[in-house]
Amino acid sequence: MMEAEQFDQAVMYYEKAYQSDPGDEEIAHKLAQARTRMVQAQLIKVRLQRQGNQPRAAANTLNIALKNIKKWKVMADSGVKATIDKEVMEAGYWLNKELAELAGNKNHNRFYYSIKQYDEIYSTGLADDSRKRHQANMLKLGQLQCTKMRKELTNQSHFLHSIWQAYCGAFSKQVKYPMKADNTRFKSASISVKGVKVDNQAGVSSSRIARRVAAGVQGHPWFSEQAKRPLKMAMSGAIHYKNTSKKKTFSHTYKAKKETIELIKDPKNPKKIIRKLVHSKPVEKHVTFKGKVHHEITSHKLKFHGFVQGKALSVHEQTAKQVHQTQSHSHYFKSENIRPLNPNFLDKSAWADGMGNELVNKALQRLNTLWIDTYCTANTKKSTLARNEFPARCATLQPQHASVNAWTQAVFDLSYPELNTLLYNRHQ
Repeated sequence: MMEAEQFDQAVMYYEKAYQSDPGDEEIAHKLAQARTRMVQAQLIKVRLQRQGNQPRAAANTLNIALKNIKKWKVMADSGVKATIDKEVMEAGYWLNKELAELAGNKNHNRFYYSIKQYDEIYSTGLADDSRKRHQANMLKLGQLQCTKMRKELTNQSHFLHSIWQAYCGAFSKQVKYPMKADNTRFKSASISVKGVKVDNQAGVSSSRIARRVAAGVQGHPWFSEQAKRPLKMAMSGAIHYKNTSKKKTFSHTYKAKKETIELIKDPKNPKKIIRKLVHSKPVEKHVTFKGKVHHEITSHKLKFHGFVQGKALSVHEQTAKQVHQTQSHSHYFKSENIRPLNPNFLDKSAWADGMGNELVNKALQRLNTLWIDTYCTANTKKSTLARNEFPARCATLQPQHASVNAWTQAVFDLSYPELNTLLYNRHQ
């Protein structure tokens, strides 16, 4: 990536390597080099964009470069410093002019968005002239829109309420609105396991699986601490486990020696008899011993089902029958390194921990579909929700949806990413 001058990719890979081994000085050095080259490339891009009459794009790139310099503590030589000073000056003049133009058009949202988007440039003070002239009026217009937005709220419009609070806060106005528990969403998933049959030998808790599934879907937008009622679901199916054992005769062949021994009198002591090896030849010997072979047979099939806003949520998970074989015996034959063998039975905890993961993934996919169908489709309206609550909810999963962009452009004259920058300082 460095050789190809794709410095952003190089930085990404070096950062991953550094996280894996933060003590490696060579990686740390190369990461610093990659970051420096990336910033230098960004500054070159800034100059080319400015010279190409793209001041907004140049300001965006420069702001990112300035953030990187600060975050990475990049040491700039005199040439780079001169470039930074030049481009900051040019961007500051542009931003000052941009803010004045936005104020003239009474576009208070984009005025404040520009301050947030170009915060590093803004902090230099080069746009202070426009800030001093127009910020008070822009602030007033934002507060007026805050008051206007309040009239649209309902006590069930929790997403729009959060955006409204953030919007008013961006214009230095603290607000309150009496909200009620969200009856369109759920506190948590309450899963019944009465329909799950578990073999006695399995040692698996269906309740534990249900809790894992409930925790796995809890982070979805359909669930909220602002809700009261649970989403009642049911789990059904079967978890099978069978362990059978059969006797088995083990056999082992090993090499030995067949020796012919003659008993003779010891020449030094006729009263003593000694053994004399007359002949030896290699032979194979066989030994058999008793033991057992064990077969563990497992399978499971689970279904997770219920209804969300009257629409079915039903997903399945199953595994085919699997056989795990292990053996045991108690024989000991030291010279041949044969020792008692204990059976290596299936790790039931690990087996059980794998159950429900597919249910979670499939359930999240189905919940996504139900959320998008409910809040991104124009013909699904509920009287308890504000009109703009729908695109506000839609944006959580489909931020680029046409209804989301139409809403933010119509209400704020900003794209959804730009609105996030204005409200939460999340840079594009």
